[in-house]
Amino acid sequence: MSIQQLREIQTKYLSGTVKNHLAREYGVQHETITKILQTNIPDNFTTVYPRFLGEIQDNDCIIFQGAKDGAGYGRYFKNGKSKSVTRAVLAEKLGYEIPTSMDACHTCDTPSCINPEHLWAGTRSENALDASKKGRTQGKSHPLSNAKLDWEKVREIRQKLAAGERMKDLAEAYSVNPITIHNIKYHLTWKEAGEEVPIRRMGGYLDRKLTFAQAEDVRERIKAGESIPKIALEFGLSRSVIHDIKNNVTYKGV
Repeated sequence: MSIQQLREIQTKYLSGTVKNHLAREYGVQHETITKILQTNIPDNFTTVYPRFLGEIQDNDCIIFQGAKDGAGYGRYFKNGKSKSVTRAVLAEKLGYEIPTSMDACHTCDTPSCINPEHLWAGTRSENALDASKKGRTQGKSHPLSNAKLDWEKVREIRQKLAAGERMKDLAEAYSVNPITIHNIKYHLTWKEAGEEVPIRRMGGYLDRKLTFAQAEDVRERIKAGESIPKIALEFGLSRSVIHDIKNNVTYKGV
């Protein structure tokens, strides 16, 4: 039930409506009404559809009062799967589900905020550009807060790697850990805004043969009943590549 309904029940009870009538009106058990009447509901608590509990802040952010991931984004379970609270709220606001190739972005830059007015749908590139403009990419792009590298050095390192220089030698030259060079090489850190990076598989990395949009189209066509051999032939790929796309082994961000 929503916060509004809980408050309605408490108000009606104080106005003289008996518990049995309230239970029938709201389709719940008598014991549930008793618990609701005993509950202290803070004035700054509200329900954000589809029915997520949030706490209203002075800056108009509504902070989700539930499970969150490591980055602070709200999560909930549906059909046994963990789902994004932010995307669910944005879908309710827009009236449709945003494609998986797009992000649910915040104007307030608060991951746990579920105020629909603070949410907008953007592509990965738009989200990255927005983060860059607001200065939020420093911590994500730089492996360390006191990073010894900058974008000029990172691009220089990638050029040297492409020319065949060893990661160990570059780590010594730039006074960083070899894992830092490894992560730069494979774009695990220092990602250019909107870039599509290689994905790790079987101990190595594969270049993407399709764009994210094409991979999404492949999944939709498979769902619609088209066969994997037909799609593989059309794109000039092996059946295993299409099979991996279907099963989210590759192109997981789509």
